[in-house]
Amino acid sequence: MESIFRRLLHAGIGMASKTTKFAEDVINELVEKGNLTEEEGRKLIDKFIREGEQQRHEFEKEMNDYVEKALSKMNLPSREEYRQLETRISVLERSQPGTAQVHNLPQDDY
Repeated sequence: MESIFRRLLHAGIGMASKTTKFAEDVINELVEKGNLTEEEGRKLIDKFIREGEQQRHEFEKEMNDYVEKALSKMNLPSREEYRQLETRISVLERSQPGTAQVHNLPQDDY
């Protein structure tokens, strides 16, 4: 599921990048036609890029928040909780002589 959100995030960033390139082309064309000075064009491009970066950061934050909420609703253990469980299992396996260690069994035996 996380890969879907990553793809969406990359798609959003890609669209923003194409939009920025398009805006730069339009502004450069306006400069060439004399509708804007080079300084005005440069300022517009800089402003557009700054605002685009700010929106990209906001979009990433919102996507991360959404993914975190979706994962928490699934009631999955966190990475840390999973590691703690692995440690507890390992300790229990070592404390029981003759107990088969589950993580060493072939995949088909699960």
